[in-house]
Amino acid sequence: MQRLPDGSLLVGATTGADYFAGTGSFVRFTGNDVATASSTVVSNISNPGQGVRLIGNDLIAVSQVGFNNGQISFYKIGSDPSQPYTHVGNIDFAGPVQFNMTMGTRPTPGQPGSYDLFFNTSSNENYQPSTGSVAVSGLTSGTVPLSVLKKVTVTSTGAAPTVSPVETIASGVRQFRRYRFRFVERPDVFH
Repeated sequence: MQRLPDGSLLVGATTGADYFAGTGSFVRFTGNDVATASSTVVSNISNPGQGVRLIGNDLIAVSQVGFNNGQISFYKIGSDPSQPYTHVGNIDFAGPVQFNMTMGTRPTPGQPGSYDLFFNTSSNENYQPSTGSVAVSGLTSGTVPLSVLKKVTVTSTGAAPTVSPVETIASGVRQFRRYRFRFVERPDVFH
């Protein structure tokens, strides 16, 4: 879930009998009556949407789970936040792992208009050190090892966001394959 600048709430939903094989969408809620106060603003995501974070006032990042692939997709919020959002690019991940990604954001220190997006990659082993790496493509590219916390800096001034190369923040961070990190919302660090 993510609160939007107008006070509405963006919530992820998955359809299908199996969560990992389902399709995702995001619904915007504006009040207590679900039937009359909601609208689907992102639909038919190929993998279930696992997390959503607001970047600035007009861009959302959606993390998607998958087997041997994962994705962070970016969507622009239009002037009317109840209308469907525009897909503007992805960061794609491919590697020997079931992806579970959690994200956190903060304004980039000393860079007005830019935001740091923090995320993790899963482990490929539950009780042994992770081996291997993840290939990164799309709005940025490179290769990063498994079991690390990562950061990219996102600037959203044009039609598509500009994304910096992936930076490793911490390595050797254990995460079980089927579980994920939780970023705690702290106003002094993340928003």
